[in-house]
Amino acid sequence: MMKRYILFLLVSLSVFSLWSCTKDLEPPQAIVKERSLENKRDLLSWYYGFYSYFRTLQYGNFTLLQEYQADMLNATKTFGNRHYTHRWNDFHASEASVGDVYLAYYATIRNVNFFLDKVESYKPKTAGEADTVTIAKGAAHFFRAYCYHELALRWSRPYNPDELCVPWVGQLNLNAQTPRASQKEIFDHILEDLEAARRFLSKKEGVASSDEVTRDVVKALKARVALTMKDYATALEAANDLISLGKYSLLASATDVERYWHEDRPMDESIMMLYGDYAGNELTQSMYPLLARKRERGLIMQPDWLPSKWVIDLYEDSDWRKSVYFTNEQLLNVDDVPYATKAWAVNKFPGNRIFDQDGRLNYRHLPKPFRIAEQYIIAAEAAMESGQEAVALSYLNALRGSRGLTAVTLTSDALRDAIRAERTRELAFEGFRLFDLRRWELPCRRHDPQDEEFLSVLPSESYIALDRPNNDPKFIWPIPHHDIICNPALKQNPGW
Repeated sequence: MMKRYILFLLVSLSVFSLWSCTKDLEPPQAIVKERSLENKRDLLSWYYGFYSYFRTLQYGNFTLLQEYQADMLNATKTFGNRHYTHRWNDFHASEASVGDVYLAYYATIRNVNFFLDKVESYKPKTAGEADTVTIAKGAAHFFRAYCYHELALRWSRPYNPDELCVPWVGQLNLNAQTPRASQKEIFDHILEDLEAARRFLSKKEGVASSDEVTRDVVKALKARVALTMKDYATALEAANDLISLGKYSLLASATDVERYWHEDRPMDESIMMLYGDYAGNELTQSMYPLLARKRERGLIMQPDWLPSKWVIDLYEDSDWRKSVYFTNEQLLNVDDVPYATKAWAVNKFPGNRIFDQDGRLNYRHLPKPFRIAEQYIIAAEAAMESGQEAVALSYLNALRGSRGLTAVTLTSDALRDAIRAERTRELAFEGFRLFDLRRWELPCRRHDPQDEEFLSVLPSESYIALDRPNNDPKFIWPIPHHDIICNPALKQNPGW
């Protein structure tokens, strides 16, 4: 486990929006640029500080907002009328949680830009220190690529080179009012950063459950980005390269699936698992809305959201994931009285006990941003869409077999549907579903909920029977209202 350092270099001005309306204001604790990177300790503070930022970009609203908006969850009567991404009709450009996500990615990007600018003049004193500089630069390029890909997923249409994407901010300039770049420009920069990360991290060998960026982590992101771009040849090559290494293996038993998700046990399936703890104030984001329990009511659950019945039915009883990802038990109503019938709730993130301190249930886990299982399903989809059905089927059946399912023999549209269903099962509630629907050019339809007695029904169009076509403007998130006001060069997405 790598030693931790606290990052005191608050150059990102993370309490401000990307374009602050008060441009001359600086936080009093900020360290001036000239003194921000003077020795090896500063260098390591930057390096490990990036991981602190990266950890905050996992789970919580960075995962849940798009899951609320998609089709796998229904709001319960106790959800408190929160999270307007679920309520498509009432989802507006001023939605604060969306603006917070936008700001967080750009705050990380600004820290990266500051570091990459400053590190060029840093003079390492030893060969070992020079290696540290190289690794830190590689990680910085990776984090910037990651953030821009996440921004592109949320704030632009499915990949089209000429479509508008997000502003490219490649240097630290707090006064810049940058217009939105094209998708081609943004993805070209992402690919450039991934190539720089690959080059700088060429000696950083990957290991299972690594808590640092390695060359394998870079390749995993490359496969994900290529899939977004529908560059199926690159996606298949990158995913297959990782699978062929043999160092990452799929979970092979029901017990392993449970230990991996519920206890955060390091497993060979993880390409990356981030560090976190309670005592060191290195907390991860909480997933409590999916499985909130009332301690004073004997830990009976009272979640804000329940999975639709069709989601539960997607899993065969023999599927090891079903009893790990879900739980069927008693549910409290708004008056804290148990319903007469049980309900299925999401149990993929019940909370690692290392974060349950002071008598509180925190529903926090060590983030798992990259897994070999995702690479199998990327390889299957990429092979399918590039006309290699036999290859696609082999990847699909390998993943199915690792989850307790039997092999299938399918072709054509039936095989495509099976690959998409398997991706939905495997990556459920990890933040992919909305973006998958968009890439597949499918509508967002909420249907077949569990007992409506549990569910909020006002307005029913949003909560129970949503049906929005793939070209609906609200499939794409709005540029935050504050940023539009402060930066006249920004153009809002259509329909907002």
